[in-house]
Amino acid sequence: MNTVSVAKFVGVPAALLLGGYHFSLSHNIIPVLYGQPASVALSAFTPIYMTALTQVFLPAGFLSLTSFGTLTYKAENTTERFLYGTAAAMIVGFGVVTKFVIVPVAERLMFFEETTPLGSKFGGNDEVVRLLKAFTSHNWFRVVFALGAGLIALYAVMTTVDERAHKSLL
Repeated sequence: MNTVSVAKFVGVPAALLLGGYHFSLSHNIIPVLYGQPASVALSAFTPIYMTALTQVFLPAGFLSLTSFGTLTYKAENTTERFLYGTAAAMIVGFGVVTKFVIVPVAERLMFFEETTPLGSKFGGNDEVVRLLKAFTSHNWFRVVFALGAGLIALYAVMTTVDERAHKSLL
């Protein structure tokens, strides 16, 4: 396998995994915490967030970004370069939203967990639910970035395969 094949084989699934995981996080996991007492919601949020950050975002984000960067660099025509470059830019956008929008909300939630005695409701349940809802709504932007990047790259791969198959028949 050459570098381009490996980048396609790794980058597209990594971006789709990244988007799918965060879709699940926003649709299935975090909303369950809305109805829980603040102490339960806070103690569940930190491991969920840290797992998403360390075991999904960092590896899948790195793999997809380096793959799409490689594919952009090695593209054979401007259409491929544009599509893979757009996919790479969307993964960068995912990281920017994470750093400047998601992390402050997550840090606030983790601060509540660290400073709240187990029986206390520091900040109140309403504040925790408000932050969890903010986290979820902001996370949808990351879903759009990651799934969009994966689908654009998949389109680029399929278009390239279709063009090469058509040329080989001629």
